[in-house]
Amino acid sequence: MQKLALALLFCAPLGVNADIFKCTTNGSVTYSNVPCEGEDVETYYKDTEYDIQRRIAEKEEQERVRLLAAQQAERERQVRQIIGLVEAGRIEDARTYADRSGLDFDKVVVFYKDILQKQELERQRRLAAQRQALLEEQEEVARRRRNALIFDDEPEISSSRSLSTLSSPQWLHDPFLGTTMPRSGGGYVDPRNGTFYHDVGPGVVNTRTGQFTPTH
Repeated sequence: MQKLALALLFCAPLGVNADIFKCTTNGSVTYSNVPCEGEDVETYYKDTEYDIQRRIAEKEEQERVRLLAAQQAERERQVRQIIGLVEAGRIEDARTYADRSGLDFDKVVVFYKDILQKQELERQRRLAAQRQALLEEQEEVARRRRNALIFDDEPEISSSRSLSTLSSPQWLHDPFLGTTMPRSGGGYVDPRNGTFYHDVGPGVVNTRTGQFTPTH
């Protein structure tokens, strides 16, 4: 009930007394901002001068904010109109309109140029980001192609094919490709593509393909 009474108080028009009356009829209680009839009528809240002045001040502040917003919107519309005339090459018309609107034409032009500069900087930033993304994508495609070429160049070793060590075990010779691979660690390295052939029993294993090839 108290919340209802307060709601009636704050919704009351400024020019109207904001007194709130409590009416009891047949045990039912109602509140009103105008005198009511009932078995029991009492003034629930009596408006004070402070309350009246506070509501007036709040109303004036709301009106001031509304007027400022309307003025700002009108100024923005006028500036857009001047900029539109400038973009159309109608400089003298833009000057005349600015004077009639009480605006400084030169300041509007500076403001307009600043907007154009910011727009250009943003455009350049987006283009740079797009170029960077495209470059990274191209580099990734090129990297994948290089990897694909390396594996495509890797010959498939037949099970009937064998490799042979030369007179020194420091070298491994592939008679089919004419490649001589130097020894490195526990195996040999193909100088063409860096493939490592690991020593396993009587042969070597291509660490890229897993293919075992006997040596003799």
